[in-house]
Amino acid sequence: MREFSTLIGAQGMTPVPVANTGGQGTRDGHWREAVFGNELMTGFLNLGPNPLSRLTVGSLEDLGYAVNYTAADPYELPSALMLAVMGINTAGDYGRRQCRMCDAGVLGTHLFPQVESH
Repeated sequence: MREFSTLIGAQGMTPVPVANTGGQGTRDGHWREAVFGNELMTGFLNLGPNPLSRLTVGSLEDLGYAVNYTAADPYELPSALMLAVMGINTAGDYGRRQCRMCDAGVLGTHLFPQVESH
């Protein structure tokens, strides 16, 4: 989440949009194609380069792997125009439901406990 926050210029931790379409091997298990375009960990390979971003390297670190961030490929989030050129439909996609594991009912209360304000 730290690397995604860096990509979008947000403060704090921001949940990473994951695939909300596709079969069992894609849905909830890859980065969302309509947000990340040709990044290697989307559920589909695109023509041309498919960079391994710091986002993916960071996710591997979160899983317990020793990683080298300097080995990541240069990567920026694609513009809506670039996504359209790649044939990726983004109409209203970002605001849709994230992965089941990101829903507050599953992990939200464990990862982000409610803090009472006094």
